[in-house]
Amino acid sequence: MNDYSYLVAWFACIGVLISTFEYIYVRREFLGDGIFSWHVLQTRYSRGSPLLASALDTCCSPKGTLAIIGMRGLCAALVVLHVARIPYLTVIVLLLISTLFINYRLGAGSDGSDQMLIVILSGLTVSNLFPSGSRYQIIGIGFIAAQALLSYLVAGVAKVSSSVWRNGSAIHLISNHVTYGSRWLERWLRNKSGLQKIICWVTMTFECCFPLCLLGPRWLTLMFFSAGILFHAGTALTMGLNCFFWVFVATYPAIWTLKLAFGKLL
Repeated sequence: MNDYSYLVAWFACIGVLISTFEYIYVRREFLGDGIFSWHVLQTRYSRGSPLLASALDTCCSPKGTLAIIGMRGLCAALVVLHVARIPYLTVIVLLLISTLFINYRLGAGSDGSDQMLIVILSGLTVSNLFPSGSRYQIIGIGFIAAQALLSYLVAGVAKVSSSVWRNGSAIHLISNHVTYGSRWLERWLRNKSGLQKIICWVTMTFECCFPLCLLGPRWLTLMFFSAGILFHAGTALTMGLNCFFWVFVATYPAIWTLKLAFGKLL
């Protein structure tokens, strides 16, 4: 694993550790009377063969689920602590499989950071199939970078197409949301329609223009990265989207790697 790949993995695994502690904190919700009870959620799926049904029941039971979550957290800790001589490919594959399992097990409540984490772990898996220093590692890293650039662009275009974002009321509606709201932010933005509109248009402009960081000079790329770090830190503080910060920042070393590769070609 080269330096840039490791940075991608390191930031992503910080996000995995945070989500691990969050799952452990709400572990009672995996019990029979919890919102993630397998007795209820299993009704969404076909049971298949008795052997498969038995395996799913074992893995998706409260103890099985927490065991897999704990294993996932341990793998992430090994990457974060940069433990020497661990088989990184095996660890990344275990992280990918366990993340896919958790998304399947929960069935609901996932967000963009969960989807991007799967993209990152898939890209790192492909990248680590090749020897360190191989030029073919850019395949996996490039996949991560392309998906990140596309996600920013799509998010920006979707916001521009929304009237509540164009007129500036979206930021106040979000701050007043029951789940993702922030009382102090809502009070601060209240009756400040001009400021609300500025925040909305700055957000839309940033997201729509973010792909330019791949084509512009290096200082422009670093400016977009700095703006992205501030943007995701702000959403983490105000909306509680803690994993978004680490997972999306994890894509920046991949974007930088792809930019350097383009620079060599040009």
